[in-house]
Amino acid sequence: MTPWDNFEPRDGVWYGWKLNGAFLYLSRVDDDWFWATQPKTRAELNDDFGGPYEGMAPEGLAINRAVCPRQTVGLRPTTLQRPFVVTAVHPIRLLKGYQIHFVLDLPIALQWTLESGDVLARPNTILLSKTWFGDTTAGTPCFAWPESLRPQDAQNEHPITGSLLRCRVVVSNQSKSAIELKTIAVHTELLGIWHMNGGLRTDIIELEGLGDESLKMTVRTDPSIRDGRQLFEAPMGSTEYMVKRGVSFLRTITGIHQRGPL
Repeated sequence: MTPWDNFEPRDGVWYGWKLNGAFLYLSRVDDDWFWATQPKTRAELNDDFGGPYEGMAPEGLAINRAVCPRQTVGLRPTTLQRPFVVTAVHPIRLLKGYQIHFVLDLPIALQWTLESGDVLARPNTILLSKTWFGDTTAGTPCFAWPESLRPQDAQNEHPITGSLLRCRVVVSNQSKSAIELKTIAVHTELLGIWHMNGGLRTDIIELEGLGDESLKMTVRTDPSIRDGRQLFEAPMGSTEYMVKRGVSFLRTITGIHQRGPL
């Protein structure tokens, strides 16, 4: 059994999930459901991942209550509705006509979904800092996530943390000048989630600087994860954004900084 499987709780029994440093607890008595959460910070991430464990009860935590008919329930990952700001380990100068691939592990939101499809609760399992990305007129609110952009290396790719979402990002430069990549804002709200080989995977985010100084942001299907189990479906019709407001807007939204022509 994985943490993402449905099960039917026994009356009066607590169940717990260990989510890489965070803890979730759920119990049911007749039509009354009780739950508690102990969130983590980025610094508290560890390798302890699993559940639901029967008999794992909360201690000293606030108990929340919901009322609905008894039925099976399952923990499900979803995406957060704000971008994440991440930085490159070293600033990268990307010449025109070239592209670079990165791999990221990003936080997710969670919810208990009932057999009926209704959401029982949305517990918060990670404490995130909010930040403002961009200038005062064209910026956007984001979550700060101290994760560094790592160039993708299939030979040395580290294992996926169970409660984080593995995301591949491709940045290509089709503009007339070089770009210097320092930070990017990753929009996970456009993504679906699959469970594969013990981890959570998603499709590929493509950021493409075009010759007319616009920016195309696309979510491209990754066939390699389609054999996995889909746990969250991406919003329909939201796979591509085209931004045509010039270099200053491109710089604000993605953190890609244009330089003079080569």
